[in-house]
Amino acid sequence: MFIDAKGKPCPQPVILAIRALDALQAGETLQVQVDNEAAVENLKRMAQKKGAAADVKADGSCWIVEIVPAGAPAAQS
Repeated sequence: MFIDAKGKPCPQPVILAIRALDALQAGETLQVQVDNEAAVENLKRMAQKKGAAADVKADGSCWIVEIVPAGAPAAQS
Protein backbone atom coordinates (compact mmCIF):
# COMPACT_ATOMS: atom_id res chain seq x y z
CA MET A 1 0.00 0.00 0.00
CA PHE A 2 1.26 3.50 -0.81
CA ILE A 3 0.40 6.75 0.95
CA ASP A 4 1.38 10.15 -0.43
CA ALA A 5 1.70 12.27 2.70
CA LYS A 6 3.74 15.08 1.16
CA GLY A 7 2.75 18.48 2.53
CA LYS A 8 1.00 16.99 5.54
CA PRO A 9 2.28 18.25 8.91
CA CYS A 10 2.96 15.83 11.75
CA PRO A 11 1.23 13.93 13.16
CA GLN A 12 -0.91 13.38 10.02
CA PRO A 13 1.57 11.07 8.20
CA VAL A 14 1.82 8.89 11.32
CA ILE A 15 -1.96 8.77 11.79
CA LEU A 16 -2.44 7.81 8.13
CA ALA A 17 0.25 5.13 8.47
CA ILE A 18 -1.31 3.64 11.61
CA ARG A 19 -4.70 3.39 9.90
CA ALA A 20 -3.11 1.83 6.81
CA LEU A 21 -1.13 -0.69 8.86
CA ASP A 22 -4.36 -1.85 10.48
CA ALA A 23 -5.88 -2.38 7.00
CA LEU A 24 -2.94 -4.28 5.46
CA GLN A 25 -3.44 -7.84 4.32
CA ALA A 26 -0.96 -10.59 5.21
CA GLY A 27 2.31 -10.13 3.35
CA GLU A 28 1.67 -6.50 2.38
CA THR A 29 4.00 -3.65 3.23
CA LEU A 30 3.31 0.05 3.58
CA GLN A 31 5.16 2.85 1.80
CA VAL A 32 4.67 6.41 3.01
CA GLN A 33 6.07 9.31 0.98
CA VAL A 34 6.85 12.42 3.03
CA ASP A 35 8.70 15.67 2.42
CA ASN A 36 10.14 16.48 5.84
CA GLU A 37 12.63 14.79 8.12
CA ALA A 38 10.44 15.11 11.22
CA ALA A 39 7.84 12.87 9.57
CA VAL A 40 10.55 10.35 8.64
CA GLU A 41 11.74 10.13 12.24
CA ASN A 42 8.19 9.94 13.62
CA LEU A 43 7.28 7.15 11.18
CA LYS A 44 10.41 5.19 12.12
CA ARG A 45 9.62 5.61 15.82
CA MET A 46 6.00 4.50 15.31
CA ALA A 47 7.13 1.42 13.36
CA GLN A 48 9.56 0.46 16.10
CA LYS A 49 6.85 0.76 18.76
CA LYS A 50 4.65 -1.56 16.70
CA GLY A 51 7.47 -4.07 16.24
CA ALA A 52 7.71 -3.34 12.52
CA ALA A 53 10.80 -2.72 10.42
CA ALA A 54 11.23 0.63 8.68
CA ASP A 55 13.49 1.34 5.72
CA VAL A 56 14.01 4.89 4.43
CA LYS A 57 14.95 5.81 0.88
CA ALA A 58 15.57 9.32 -0.43
CA ASP A 59 13.48 10.17 -3.49
CA GLY A 60 14.61 13.58 -4.74
CA SER A 61 13.29 16.15 -2.27
CA CYS A 62 11.16 13.50 -0.54
CA TRP A 63 11.62 10.30 1.41
CA ILE A 64 9.81 7.00 1.14
CA VAL A 65 9.48 5.15 4.41
CA GLU A 66 8.71 1.47 3.84
CA ILE A 67 7.18 -0.20 6.87
CA VAL A 68 7.18 -3.99 7.07
CA PRO A 69 4.81 -5.26 9.78
CA ALA A 70 6.11 -7.79 12.28
CA GLY A 71 5.95 -11.28 10.82
CA ALA A 72 5.90 -10.08 7.20
CA PRO A 73 8.84 -10.97 4.96
CA ALA A 74 11.32 -8.11 4.53
CA ALA A 75 11.47 -6.42 1.14
CA GLN A 76 14.34 -7.32 -1.16
CA SER A 77 16.50 -4.30 -2.09
